[in-house]
Parts: sequence; C-alpha cells; structure tokens
Amino acid sequence: MRGVLFITIEGLGTGLVGAYGSQLGATPALDALAAHGIVFDQCFLDSQNLSQQLTSLATGRHALQTASQELSLWQLLAQAQLPARFLTDSLAAAQWAADAGCEQVTFVQPPEVEQVAASTHESAVVALFANAAEELGDAAVAGFVWLHSSGLQLPWDAPLALRAQFTDPEDPPPPPEVGPPQFEVTPDTDPDAIVGWGQVAAAQVSMLDDCLAMLLAMLAGRPDADAWACSVVGLGGVPLGEHQRVGWGKPQLHGEELHCVAIVRPAPAAPIGWRRAELCQLPDLAATIRECCNVAEPASTGWGRSLLTWIPSDIPARWQKEHHLAIVRTEQQLWLRAPAWSVVWDIDIATELHALTADNESRQVKLYVKPDDRWEVSEIADRCPQVVEALSQHAISLRACLDANTREQLPELEESLCELLR
Repeated sequence: MRGVLFITIEGLGTGLVGAYGSQLGATPALDALAAHGIVFDQCFLDSQNLSQQLTSLATGRHALQTASQELSLWQLLAQAQLPARFLTDSLAAAQWAADAGCEQVTFVQPPEVEQVAASTHESAVVALFANAAEELGDAAVAGFVWLHSSGLQLPWDAPLALRAQFTDPEDPPPPPEVGPPQFEVTPDTDPDAIVGWGQVAAAQVSMLDDCLAMLLAMLAGRPDADAWACSVVGLGGVPLGEHQRVGWGKPQLHGEELHCVAIVRPAPAAPIGWRRAELCQLPDLAATIRECCNVAEPASTGWGRSLLTWIPSDIPARWQKEHHLAIVRTEQQLWLRAPAWSVVWDIDIATELHALTADNESRQVKLYVKPDDRWEVSEIADRCPQVVEALSQHAISLRACLDANTREQLPELEESLCELLR
C-alpha cells in the first residue's frame, strides 16, 4: 500500500534552511530531502492563522474563500479506504484535526521547559518526532501520516553548546534564555542581541533537522520504503530582526513570515532533485498531497492546483496564469505578490477591495522589487504609482475569482508585473 508522510512545522522559515540558500542554519536532512525531490521556491501562506492554514492544506480551499462543497482530505482518504492519522504536539492542532474529521488523532504532550536543555535529546521538539518514529517503525502502519510540529513556537531550549556552534570566534555568547523572543528593534537595541537570537533560532532548526533525519532513517528502514512519498512544509518563518522585529507578536505581512519551506519527495524518490519557481500557496500543496495519496478528484473545482503537474518554465511570463499571484489578508493589511513585485496595503478589514484604486493616494502602501529586494528594505511605492495601480486592479480581480472559485478566469498579468530583469 502506498504511504505518504506529510510534515508541517510552525516557524520553519526559508531563511534558516540550506536548500533555500541560507548560510545561517545547518539542515543536512532537509537538504538531502530536497536533493531527491522538488523544491518550491516561492510558496506562501494564505493566512497567518494556524487553523486556517491547516484547513487550507486539508481542503485545497484558500483562506479568503468561504466554505465550499469540496471534500476534505480526511473524507477522500476514508472513501479510498486508506488509513489516516494525525500526530501533533500542538493542542490547538489536535483539536482542529478532530473537528475536521480525522478519526485517529494523537496528541503528544511536549515536556515543560524552564531552562536550556542539557542535550538535544531532552529538547521539547524531540518528543513528537520520537513518537512518530516509533509508529513508523511498525510495518503495519500505512496510508497517510500527517505530523504537525509546533516547531519554533515551542520553547527555544537548544543546548548552549549547540548554540555556540553557530557563532563566530569574535561573537559574544548567544542568549541563554529559552524564549521564544518577542521584542521590537529600536535604536537602543544591542545588535549582538539580534545576532544572538538568530544563532539560537539556527540551533532550534538544527534540532528539528536532526529529528527529521531520525524520522527519515526509520522510514528508510521499512521494507516498503520506496513506496512512501514525503513532504515537509514550513508554515512561515519567524522575524529575526527584519522590519524592526525579533519574534512574533506584531501582525505584519512580510516575506520572512509568509514564505514557506515546501519540499516534496515523490515515491519513488527522484534520482536528482529540481526546483520550481512559480508562485503557489497552501491550497496548491493540498492538491499536491492529494495526488501523492492518489485520491485527487478528477473533476475537482477547488482552488488548489497540484504542483506535480506544472509545465516547467523559468520565465514568469510563461507560467500558467493560475500561478502568477498570491494573496493574504489580515484585519489591518492586504498583501499581494506578483512575480516581479510585492505590495502591502494598510487596509481596514471593513474596507472593500474596490476602494483600493479610489483611495491609493491616501492609503499607506509599501512596494518592493522582487526578487532583487529579498529582505524588503527598499520601499518604492511613491516611485512606481502605475505598478501599485496595476496591482490594485489585480487584487480586486483575484478576490472576485476567489469568491466565485474560478481560478481559470484570472486575467493575464502585464509584462511589467512579470519582468524580473530591469
């Protein structure tokens, strides 16, 4: 029987993963997974709310859509008579899975942490992966296994010796606290504190990577190992000094929080990995997982589109138009990403999107060039009003298509919104 191991990790951002170009962290297990799978370079959240993120992954419905008649992943697996289980160290995620219809939910209570762990084996992140490795060691376990880790939402309890491995000789010792940190960066903030917390975050991700290595080693030891697909998704990242913030606590729509690690290793594993550059969001990952489970609905009208069926192209103008835009909305902001631009509007939740174009001059807008301005530090909205206007119109069109659940009716993007070379 075909198996799928689907791993979601809160706070695992692209800025801490080697496969995404990070030089801060050390992630050999994730990098090895990427070397024999597909890396989606531009996958983004569709919401900053955990429950909505998990719902998008289970239904293929975008967070900005209302409920539809689409069957959930749990329903499709039940129809196919495939066993499904959900393991997590997050009480909120466990409650979500039970409410969503998963019949086998395991909550693994993470240990209480008051101080830095003496060894990596004692870290709070390890308990869930150890439990999952034990289950995967049972040859009778098959079907779909969803492992959801609280990740960097858990205490940052990496041992001091591990934290020190990510420092340079001239650096002071990294912070000894168990965090997670939450503070604004002001002119009075010690730069060493910002760097130090980045080192602690790298140590936390290193422990997560070790946990993944343990899990994949157990999977590789199974007699049916070649029949298992494996996917790892990082549900956004944690700010580490970008935009005057270290840690969560202040809602903001920037790449460091919205950009997702998304790696899919098919079954059997590819002899060599490859990368895809198209824009996608969590509903697309949902459709991908359904295809990996072989339970995709042939006539599905859902929002998500499987990432395994794209026609490869490195040129944005040749991408399918369904993968030209990504959108997120909070109560205070609206974010839109096109191949060549990222824009954020300050917009009250009660404001209708059609008011964007009528009120752009008085509304605060931030515009960034992509991919050049990776860290979004050069805001140029006042220099490119025509780009802001065009993106406003596409935000309106995208929201209308979301409401109608008609992704195919998205208009083609202008060349100026796709051109990466300037």
